[in-house]
Amino acid sequence: MKKYKNLLIVLLIAVLALSLAGCGGTKDTSNTQNSKYKYGKLKIQALDGSVCGAPSYVAYQKGFFAKEGLDAELVSGTADAMKTGLQTGEFVITNGDFAWFASIQNGVDLKVIGGLHHGCIKIVVPPESNIKSTQDLKGKTIGVDAIGGTPMAVASVVVANAGLDPQKDVKWLAYPQDQLLQAIKKGEIDVISYWDPFGKLAQ
Repeated sequence: MKKYKNLLIVLLIAVLALSLAGCGGTKDTSNTQNSKYKYGKLKIQALDGSVCGAPSYVAYQKGFFAKEGLDAELVSGTADAMKTGLQTGEFVITNGDFAWFASIQNGVDLKVIGGLHHGCIKIVVPPESNIKSTQDLKGKTIGVDAIGGTPMAVASVVVANAGLDPQKDVKWLAYPQDQLLQAIKKGEIDVISYWDPFGKLAQ
């Protein structure tokens, strides 16, 4: 029996750079029209050990990139390096989430092109909770790992889609990730908006 009820499974998004800055960027001319890779090289930052990078790694191992004419190279790096790489042309595509919205608001030219996979954020409640649907979140306290972080952003969308006001109809409390489960057991919060694998483990 699952310990906690899952109210939401969300999609992560892929982010595509629409225009590449010429300053500092280099163009790979090693591929010719006769190459078996029709579209040349593609560098993807995916080897960071996170769940988010798994789809790219699986696609690489299964040969999906090569099948589509792409000579893919998976590399590791930080989130800041990923953002810089998109602007300089080192990367032309990456995966991301709500954290990218601030960059878009600040003028970084990006485009969401599709969902990458299910999972990563779950909203969970105790099995004995009277919360049965998203409409029942009104007046409840939602625990997150950071105010303004991705789990809060996702939960805010869920609250808004239920016809509620994320700023007025629910209360937000931030805890360290490893303290959220204890907080809900103590009754300090009613709901957790959780990163996986914590959300999955809580179930």
